[in-house]
Amino acid sequence: MTKQIRSSEDWKHYTKYYQQLLKNKIEDFVKLYNEYILQKAKLMMDDCIKDVNFQSQRQLKKLTDTYMKKKQFLPELEILKSEALDEYVKQHVLSERLKFEKKPSKEALGTMHDLIGKARKEFKTNPTYIGCQVEQFKEIPKVLQRIMLYYRCFLLQLPLYESAKTLLEKIKENTVITIATSTGS
Repeated sequence: MTKQIRSSEDWKHYTKYYQQLLKNKIEDFVKLYNEYILQKAKLMMDDCIKDVNFQSQRQLKKLTDTYMKKKQFLPELEILKSEALDEYVKQHVLSERLKFEKKPSKEALGTMHDLIGKARKEFKTNPTYIGCQVEQFKEIPKVLQRIMLYYRCFLLQLPLYESAKTLLEKIKENTVITIATSTGS
């Protein structure tokens, strides 16, 4: 039975970036491997000519195994996951140029960057997201949703958004907190 990850627009965009980065990385790996094996094959030709008992297939397998140990692909996948998230944020948050009725304050902009930065850092360091199993990929949409929530709250220019960092710290330190605003919310 195939496990699927619930699809959303955010997830579709993220996977598009991830697949493109993966395709490019595979092409790079193939190119590097071909260059490596061609170089080694030229050296093997002399051995084949000089030694009748030389086993080229065994030597090629040995060279391939050595190359695969030196140039592992799985660690690259983790880097690509992070790069895809960075591209997602760049395309869907940072590059958005919208017109506001009221220009957002520097504090609100700083808050958005801080909150999104924390989500990105957590994505890169939290073991929940590290790995290439379905379980790790299933967690990615939650990070995307959180990033977009931060961004959309910024777009709405909610009154408490500028002080979100301070409020979150207070919530972390205290069990209960009451906040009153000028609008009565």
